[in-house]
Amino acid sequence: MEDYVIKSSPVGFLATENKSVLSGTLVTTPNLHGERDGYHFAYWSRNGVRQASSSGVAKSQLSFNLNFPGELVAHYLPSDEDSDGDGIMDWFELNQ
Repeated sequence: MEDYVIKSSPVGFLATENKSVLSGTLVTTPNLHGERDGYHFAYWSRNGVRQASSSGVAKSQLSFNLNFPGELVAHYLPSDEDSDGDGIMDWFELNQ
């Protein structure tokens, strides 16, 4: 059996899901994108690592066979946050 959790950062954008499944079970996250309550979805991380396509763009959904414990986090950032002042919103920089 393998344990995993699906959650959001900050908390509250997804209902936290804790499960145990047989090793090798297909796990699929919700397909996320866009703005919600003043925040934008930026990216998914799996065990702390940003998940991206081969082109580097963040995946909006993850689907994989779970063979080791995992923490899947949907990262949301304030829609108007530009911490480096370059005119490009942080959520977009992390998404792209």
